[in-house]
Amino acid sequence: MPVVKTDFAENRTIDLSVVVPIFNPGDSFVDHVVSLYSLTEQLGQDIEIILVNDGSIDLKTDRIPKQILGKITLLSHSKNLGKGAALRTGFKRAKGNWIGFIDADGDIPAHYLIQMTNAINFKSNEGSEMANPDILISSKAMEESRIHSSVLRKMSSLGFSYFIRILFDLPIKDTQTGLKIFSKTVLDKIMNLSEEDGFLIDLELLNLAMIHGFMNIKEVPVTIIKRHNSTLSAKTVTSMLIGTVKLKFRLSKMARTEIKI
Repeated sequence: MPVVKTDFAENRTIDLSVVVPIFNPGDSFVDHVVSLYSLTEQLGQDIEIILVNDGSIDLKTDRIPKQILGKITLLSHSKNLGKGAALRTGFKRAKGNWIGFIDADGDIPAHYLIQMTNAINFKSNEGSEMANPDILISSKAMEESRIHSSVLRKMSSLGFSYFIRILFDLPIKDTQTGLKIFSKTVLDKIMNLSEEDGFLIDLELLNLAMIHGFMNIKEVPVTIIKRHNSTLSAKTVTSMLIGTVKLKFRLSKMARTEIKI
């Protein structure tokens, strides 16, 4: 069970909840949180920020300005449970009509949330279908995207993306970039079916959404600055490959027995 350290909650309507899963994120973490908070005024919507400390060692939240720390929600796991578990903890607390997440290390700058939210009509359901997508995802695979990382990491990412395309019939090329936004309707439908505790949570949620008929997915280009403190080891990659195959079998069984795609 998560330990609640700080919970900023008021009786108000939330347009967007942003969950930040945190595990030993590196020195850029505090600046990233400050940047995220600054967007709440720039975007002109009512936004809540939920930090989920997934068993980090010496997170240094005391470095976050008090006026900001007092206006965000901070939840903590007593031990590291994985990105998926951290996201579910945050999602359960989220009050927004749209609920998203962004990586904690700052590799994806906070201002990309502006680009994402521009695709959402917060105040009404009017407009074209794509003006109110079911899901928005940042994508490294778009021509406009710029990735500043090592050749080895780029090759690993491309290889994993190809592996996913072989196993899953998804209309997108990049499932793993750490900035996504879901409508509350989508998450309400699929969260109880989510089981992935690690990095495969992104892939699982996208597949669960599509199995349940949420096909309106909008991709947004992104720039990834650099990898500050990667938590992807060789052991993790191997585990992800094995886990991906297991996820394929579980979702295939679900599609056959519960829902006809």
